[in-house]
Amino acid sequence: RSAIVAGQMALSVVALVLAGMFVRGLQSASRVDVGFSDPQHVLLVDTDLGAARLTDTAGVSALDLMLRRLRALPGVQTATVASMVPLGFGGRRIVEVKVEGYAPSPNDNMSAERAHVGPDYAATMKIRVVSGRDIHDEDRAGTLPIALVNEAFVRQFFPSADPIGQRVDAGRGWATIVGVLHDGKYDRLDEPAHPVVYVPTAQWFLPAMTIHLRTILDPRSLAEPVRRVLSSVNPDLPAVQARTLAE
Repeated sequence: RSAIVAGQMALSVVALVLAGMFVRGLQSASRVDVGFSDPQHVLLVDTDLGAARLTDTAGVSALDLMLRRLRALPGVQTATVASMVPLGFGGRRIVEVKVEGYAPSPNDNMSAERAHVGPDYAATMKIRVVSGRDIHDEDRAGTLPIALVNEAFVRQFFPSADPIGQRVDAGRGWATIVGVLHDGKYDRLDEPAHPVVYVPTAQWFLPAMTIHLRTILDPRSLAEPVRRVLSSVNPDLPAVQARTLAE
């Protein structure tokens, strides 16, 4: 009996130590600056315009109509779309970039993450705009190709220059930088900041997107209204994996 009691005491001490480490880990994680804020009020819903055979010009028009109707839903403050969700699964695209006026050395890493995002992306995610502006509805095909970058991109490629007005090529020709967004965590909480380029969906269409809605209501209460909006735009548009950004 004495041996059993001693063993139970030892296991209890181990369990308490592990629990303490777990709690401290959670506290440390909660203090990490993930780059966005108030995630419990953002609803995410995945869709794919390719399933409705909507591509290029037709796809952009469908996205415009979808966002107008989503913004009109009661309780919705802002609505946008994006090809990736920070700290989410999938959707990440690492590409080689060119920066006008920047002469890379042989050891320079010229890769960056490219995200395709809709109008009001920074406002919806509550990502701080360090300088310049967010993406607007007017940023579309036929207008000046534009891009946003994050602070890590600026530190690497414009350490002593103003990035606003400079140009970057993330795979489809030159785009003018119009805004700088605060760094965030995109894949892991413990990752170092890395360069990110954000391009407008209306200038660079992708069919598979995640809808982002910021609301004053319980986000999950909007899951069914979002499905109805997508069906009204096109009956073949899917609405899957409704969840909050916090989740």
